[in-house]
Amino acid sequence: MEMSRSHAANSGSRAKRLRRSVEVVITAMCAALYAIGCYATAYIPSPLGFGQFRPAVVIPAFFATIFGPMPAAIGAAIGTLIADSFKHGTLYMGSLIAAVPGNFIGFYLFGYIVRRFSWTRFILASLLTLIIGNAITAFSYVILFKAIYVQALPLSLEMLTSISISLTLYWFITMLPFILLITPLLIRAVAYAMPSVV
Repeated sequence: MEMSRSHAANSGSRAKRLRRSVEVVITAMCAALYAIGCYATAYIPSPLGFGQFRPAVVIPAFFATIFGPMPAAIGAAIGTLIADSFKHGTLYMGSLIAAVPGNFIGFYLFGYIVRRFSWTRFILASLLTLIIGNAITAFSYVILFKAIYVQALPLSLEMLTSISISLTLYWFITMLPFILLITPLLIRAVAYAMPSVV
């Protein structure tokens, strides 16, 4: 009896370690793919001259849907920091201050909303989290980084708010079609190819 309890405890502990290992690998894959995808369009700026065109959001949206909130959130945060830092040739503080928290919160919420999957929840998650994540990133970047940290935008709070809203809208409008059109194709492809994963 005691032996079987000990065996069950060891098996449970092994399974937990294996699950953690798989999560680490999935998170690293998300971060690497997102960094490559972000870097591919890193030199296409928004009409405001900063902030970039980023269709690579399909990658953490896919990971959030298939693997849950935490691998996608951490992967997106690390991936965006890697891409921005490679673009600028050093650890980029703008990314650390703005893009990392925006991506983390946005894709964590995305994964949380779609954990009980339906296409309605997927669309809701896309709309809601793109607004929230992009607003966090835009306001943090424009006000905290550009205006306060770098002191590159000596403008009134009203002007900084207008710029932040414009950047949020730009990202939302340019990211939404990619998430709604490409991510479902990736989800369906994985569901057919590896039904045990989905």
